[in-house]
Amino acid sequence: MATTIKIDVVKNFFLLIGSAAGAYAFIRLLFQDLKYFFVKPKLTIEFNPREDLQIWTVGPPYLKKSTLRKVATVHVRNTGKNDARECEAFLEIIEKSRVINKSFPLHWADTLYNAFSTSIEPITIRGLPRRLDVVFTEQGQRLKGCSIAASQALATGLKRDQFLLTQGEYKARIAVRCSNGRGAKRTFLVKSPDNWNNLIMEII
Repeated sequence: MATTIKIDVVKNFFLLIGSAAGAYAFIRLLFQDLKYFFVKPKLTIEFNPREDLQIWTVGPPYLKKSTLRKVATVHVRNTGKNDARECEAFLEIIEKSRVINKSFPLHWADTLYNAFSTSIEPITIRGLPRRLDVVFTEQGQRLKGCSIAASQALATGLKRDQFLLTQGEYKARIAVRCSNGRGAKRTFLVKSPDNWNNLIMEII
């Protein structure tokens, strides 16, 4: 009888130790997850028409010959404590609450254009916001409308190709993502103009 009681006590002791170890591991993992949640990158998309809808002179090293472009841009800010790594951004054209075109990779300002690239150059966003090109027009363009600011389109100029938004109004959603944190989305109204200087973009 006494031996049986001793065996039960030992079993209960080891069960208690196992439960305590399991609880400790769970609490530790929960604490790590909560800690990461509060420090991981969080991206936001900001737009100020006075600053982000401007006429720029674009030339070397981006273009061989200087030209005037009106560009609608946004600023992407990282509000988390850690750097947002491998950030990419895309534009989706929406009609009746559904995406009607594929996602177009957008160009990060201050990175070189690449006429042969079909993807965006990933960047790291730290404390300062990074400017993102969205759509643009060009002085002297023969076409009515604007172009999505993909790297290829910026390198070759406004053409009748897959990046062209012919004259009219478009609901467009910008989606930004990074490899180690929370991305961001924001929807805009793009007014593709009859004259290059009348390009407009507004938050919806």
